[in-house]
Amino acid sequence: MKIRLFPNGGVHSAYLDMIDNPPEGIEYVGEHSYAPGSAFKVGGRGLISWVLDALDLPYVVPLNSDYFVHSCQKLIHTNADFVIDTEHGNPFMGSDNINKHKSALFRSLVSKILLKDNCKGVLPWSEKAAGAFCMNFDFLGDRFLTEKVIVARPTTIPCRSMTKKFDKFTFLFIGGYSFYAKGGLQTLAAFNHLVDLGHDAELIMVGDVPEHLKMKYNDVKGVWFYTRLQRTTLLDLMSKCHCLVQPSVGDTYGMSLLEAKARGVPAIVVDSFAEAELVENGKSGMVLKPDMNLKLRFDNYGRKILSKDAFHSQFRSYNPSFKHVYDLMHTMKNLVLNPNTASVMGEEAFKEIDGGRLSIAKRNEALKKVYEGGL
Repeated sequence: MKIRLFPNGGVHSAYLDMIDNPPEGIEYVGEHSYAPGSAFKVGGRGLISWVLDALDLPYVVPLNSDYFVHSCQKLIHTNADFVIDTEHGNPFMGSDNINKHKSALFRSLVSKILLKDNCKGVLPWSEKAAGAFCMNFDFLGDRFLTEKVIVARPTTIPCRSMTKKFDKFTFLFIGGYSFYAKGGLQTLAAFNHLVDLGHDAELIMVGDVPEHLKMKYNDVKGVWFYTRLQRTTLLDLMSKCHCLVQPSVGDTYGMSLLEAKARGVPAIVVDSFAEAELVENGKSGMVLKPDMNLKLRFDNYGRKILSKDAFHSQFRSYNPSFKHVYDLMHTMKNLVLNPNTASVMGEEAFKEIDGGRLSIAKRNEALKKVYEGGL
């Protein structure tokens, strides 16, 4: 059975392993062309997004396909059978109109698309996203939400190697373009306190760290800054580290957590959305409470409580609370003093990917169930 991924390749690392490791009997194809009108949408995205937000209209793309379509987080109007996956609980709404789901017009248009027979399911990436979707889209009715909303967690292949760990206990932070949202500020502050207490460890920071913070922490023993690394280089580096530190307040999933697990590396995260589903506290990593000094981007139902611009602008005056930094530092210190704990948690993390609850087999089982239901 051929499944057409839309957009081409999914434009997200979550789909890389889906393409390379599909369910049995499934072949993903990515060639596509936009239906009339959608090319204009891509070209004038900013203006169209503003209009859609102003009128409470959903973000929808018309698409003609000869194959069953797996839409990657986009609402589509198509002639083919299709499923849509979603990372959070408020898809099709955009960043600046977070209450569209209350609009009668939004509800009517979304219902006309999703309640058609050719919609075979909505696939949230996590239980948190599923609960959020069902809350925000309750207007679709209990039957749809019960029968067609199925959790299918993106994951990755197990990649244990014989690569030797660094001699010193080494933490890795991956921030990309979202240094503050990923928790980079509190990570640096916590590690600085760790070093001040006399503990010998290292911290590798990968991403766009602001220059003033590089200058501030450049002399802290054991801190290394890298703006960009090739994906293969980054994953190899991850294998050599002892623990991933990702106290994010803006993630709704976190593929880097899964990539770390696949290499036997535990993680320290903050319980802000689905992270606590990916990292079992005290078993495959550590889950901290969020910093009360910083408003979260997502509430318990997956709705954005701040617009994208407001969310990022609050960091201009953000200072991590002493408690939050202390909790993070204390957690890091315990791992440095007890490296075997990190090793044991790393083994549990790997097992979850290698045939466990976050395995390719579990994901493919969920996907195939929905695909074959659409035949």
